[in-house]
Amino acid sequence: MTRQVLVHSTITYTDGSNNITFSTSFNRHFEPINPTKTTNYSLVSVTDSNNPNSCSGQVSGSVQKIVYPNLEASFEVDPQDMVLPESTINITNNTTNKGEWNYFWEFGDGTTSEEADPAPHDYGTFGEFTVRLTATNGQCTDTYQTIVTIGAIPPIIDFDADPKEGCLPLVVQFENLSQYADPSTYQWEFGDGQRAAAVENPIHVYTNPGTYNVTLSATNITGQRTELVKEDFIIVNATPQASFTIPDEYRQVFTTEEVRFVNLSEGADEYIWKFGDGNESFEEEPVHAYPDSGVYDITLIAINSETGCTDSVRLSSQVKVILGGESEVPNAFTPSRAGPGTGSTNPLQNDFFLPRVEGVSQFNMKIYNRWGELLFESDSKDEGWDGYYNGVLMPQGVYVYRLELVYENGRRETKIGDITLIR
Repeated sequence: MTRQVLVHSTITYTDGSNNITFSTSFNRHFEPINPTKTTNYSLVSVTDSNNPNSCSGQVSGSVQKIVYPNLEASFEVDPQDMVLPESTINITNNTTNKGEWNYFWEFGDGTTSEEADPAPHDYGTFGEFTVRLTATNGQCTDTYQTIVTIGAIPPIIDFDADPKEGCLPLVVQFENLSQYADPSTYQWEFGDGQRAAAVENPIHVYTNPGTYNVTLSATNITGQRTELVKEDFIIVNATPQASFTIPDEYRQVFTTEEVRFVNLSEGADEYIWKFGDGNESFEEEPVHAYPDSGVYDITLIAINSETGCTDSVRLSSQVKVILGGESEVPNAFTPSRAGPGTGSTNPLQNDFFLPRVEGVSQFNMKIYNRWGELLFESDSKDEGWDGYYNGVLMPQGVYVYRLELVYENGRRETKIGDITLIR
């Protein structure tokens, strides 16, 4: 008998309900198959594919095969991209046959979960986080992952200033009200060409009048930059310029003599003059008379009533006032008859012949009779002639006086005249 070699065979098996057939090389010891459910699988027949009529027959044997459900790990994250303060994700588990598996979640921040449907997860900070799911039953395993991106909070830029309006030179203190900004990245632009960097609360001095925009920008910890421009934020008003002069002829005057002041101020419409003697004036160009001698400092305050800006100037030793250089000489007097030294100093009694002088530094008075005989002499402006000579009252008549004066300003004056003694 010639031995025939089987090259291919057809194998039939059943799962108890359906027959499944496949072909394979006869000399193979195993052949993969794809069972669809867990049950006992039994061989039905084996047939030579080349000679099905000459070599075929019934066979027996069975095996239990456990068939697991299809496993494909999958999930959705919502939201997947966000910016702080939002930092919580919701996870939907879309794994096939979800109830058949054990789960291990890794959220990318060091925390994990073994729930099939984990609770919403809060990161609380910014960054990129890899969320990974591993689904398994010990025999079958699958993984799925995705990335969650949380951006840092963008800088919230704000600022204030004090004062926002004022006069030159205007010193402004800026107050930084920004949030979530890196202090080292602050950039200030003050609108006058000047800048400041990495300063949180700068002080800036404006030296020119005008209206200025102010800009502040900064970045957060991840480098995201935000900028804020406040237009017409700072108003700098021009300051008036106070100035005056005194004509030379008024720099040295007598008491009660008027002094004229020349106003040279600019940018002002109201004025306050302080004359140094306690008196003031609100006129633009006042005239002032000093009642007392002395050397006086003058102050002028110039005011712009619209802006409230002021300027002042004080000049020292501007006006020298000397006592008035005047003299008045009476032409008659009535001496006391009670004897020398008995006359009253009351001017209304008219007991003495004494010229009235002001502003003199030297005084000399001589009295003569009509023959030229010297009857009296005084070097004091407060000592007059009582009409006596050598203890004897002079007879009624006309006498001659000679008055020599030196005023405080250096001027000299000599007066000669008649005086009538009445008894």
